[in-house]
Amino acid sequence: EDGRPEEFPRTGYGEIDWDHPDTWNMQAALNAVGELLVQGHTMVPNYSIATSSYTGHREVHGTGGPIIAEGIFLSEVLEPLRAKGINVQAYYVDEPALLTSIRRFIRDVSQRRKPVLFLFKRGYALFRAHGADRETYRAKGFTIMPKAQLKKLLAQLAETSR
Repeated sequence: EDGRPEEFPRTGYGEIDWDHPDTWNMQAALNAVGELLVQGHTMVPNYSIATSSYTGHREVHGTGGPIIAEGIFLSEVLEPLRAKGINVQAYYVDEPALLTSIRRFIRDVSQRRKPVLFLFKRGYALFRAHGADRETYRAKGFTIMPKAQLKKLLAQLAETSR
């Protein structure tokens, strides 16, 4: 939470950059993944994007099959998970920057995630960074895959894990 703002990384437009890994508790995420794999369940925080804060916790249960997770910080935990011997396959959903930006803006406005001016600024910055971000993920070992192809792969995984 934004208790001491000078400690948080900032965007080019002055807001806290919640997409920056220094605003995230990687060790807690690694612990939760380990607990999920070993015990079959773990507690995870409920997070409110609108207030940039935790609103409680909930229990997540594994299914005994592959664990599928998504999020912008997967790139930060990819190597630590692999170092623990966990088989991790990482995919970057390859969609056009404009399409992603439009979908994100519609979702964020409809869910009242942040003020509209903030969403415009953030959306434009993310749109401009799209290509560089894609290449960063590729360099970190992600497979770049079109969304339709990734959906088919996930359906196959779900079918084989039954």
